[in-house]
Amino acid sequence: MRRYAASAPAFTREVWRDIALPGCEGLQAHARGDYLEAWRRLGCVVPRMAEAGGSHAQRDLFEQILLDAAVKSGRCSAAQQILELRRMADPFGVPVNMALAAVYGRLGLPRLADQARARALVTRSRHRD
Repeated sequence: MRRYAASAPAFTREVWRDIALPGCEGLQAHARGDYLEAWRRLGCVVPRMAEAGGSHAQRDLFEQILLDAAVKSGRCSAAQQILELRRMADPFGVPVNMALAAVYGRLGLPRLADQARARALVTRSRHRD
């Protein structure tokens, strides 16, 4: 990957060098449990992923891995910001609100954690089997 990024055709070299390669390095760091390095690598490229193409779902997967790296590397304020942006698209979503509750708990914000859990419970109560 490094060789290709260095020798890619001129019209794609920047994307390979500045987005694809650090993105792969971030995934590799995450896979080996180096969440701080994953955060550093992915944090720089996730906002630029659209330049590399791929579907919305593929870009969302990178964002979810970045979020996991943020939480696991102790970057709870960053995780909270990512989750609040996700909540804008799905205000009462159970997964996003439960993740927010956990992050708010780690940040020492119990009132906000309770509010996030309550939003998730509202959704769960509306969709019982």
